[in-house]
Amino acid sequence: MHRSGTSAMAGALNALGVPMGAALTPADPEINAKGYWEHSAVNDINERILRALGYSWLDERELPTGWPRSETIASLKTELVEALKREFGSHRLWAVKDPRLCRLLPLWLEVLEEIGCTPVFVVMTRDPIEVAESLWKRNGIQEWKAALLWLRYAIDAEVGSRGWPRVCVEYDDLLSEWRTLLPLIARELLLDWPTPFANTEPTLSEFLDSSLRHAVGTFGVVTSSVEMSLAERAYKALRVSIDLFSEMQSDLIIQLDQAVSRHQPALAHVNQCLLTIEKLSVLKIVVAAHEREIARIKSTVSWRLTKPIRFLANLSKKSLEGR
Repeated sequence: MHRSGTSAMAGALNALGVPMGAALTPADPEINAKGYWEHSAVNDINERILRALGYSWLDERELPTGWPRSETIASLKTELVEALKREFGSHRLWAVKDPRLCRLLPLWLEVLEEIGCTPVFVVMTRDPIEVAESLWKRNGIQEWKAALLWLRYAIDAEVGSRGWPRVCVEYDDLLSEWRTLLPLIARELLLDWPTPFANTEPTLSEFLDSSLRHAVGTFGVVTSSVEMSLAERAYKALRVSIDLFSEMQSDLIIQLDQAVSRHQPALAHVNQCLLTIEKLSVLKIVVAAHEREIARIKSTVSWRLTKPIRFLANLSKKSLEGR
């Protein structure tokens, strides 16, 4: 699920020499100062797949039956195959991080088979109350909606990765016990890190520090929503074992679908509003980047030296316009 420590894990994998791709989403100083570690093109394709199905990352609804073979996303599937071959074709071991994978694993498994790759999974978990607090700060998402999102992502991730080599990692454990945890992940998934673990310890120690953790379960004072109570019950089972969480699936799916149905059509309106806010936030980031670049250009020697030429050019333009 989003805000569950996937960036921390992906950054740690990168430090261990696992290729994450060349074109990564830029870090956000206010939200993910140490980077998202998401491949920009892959992330974009994943979001467009959801949009083609009439969904987004904010959607709690179950995806349509048989959606991986939908004609609507056939061209996007081809685009994904080509992007992965182009970026990772020469690597024996590589990784992709994107919370949308939780929802899109049925398609991804077909794509990975097509390009001859065998997947293993690291499933990041975090207390849904902390996820809710983080989503409230970042996106203005209310607790009950964050709980529904957490449940949908957790369920889809477990079902999608079932039967494949996988480990379930708690975000807090990654930050506090990474020296034990990262070698354990390698053993569980039968991996050899490209960079020896001992060589990466100084980098990992600096990267996996407490500054990565902002939300600490203080959202509200008590868990007031029925949705969050359900998410917390599921999370406690997941903390015991992913198998226990799997045994709860039938009951969880029924209760989640009932909750989503109960909140419709209000949820559709809320999701559309949140997407609009997100688009405006992205535009704000783009504008800020352009402003920084303009400021940089204006501070250069060449800009100052050419100032008289620009002044004369403006005078000439005004003179021509006045005729």
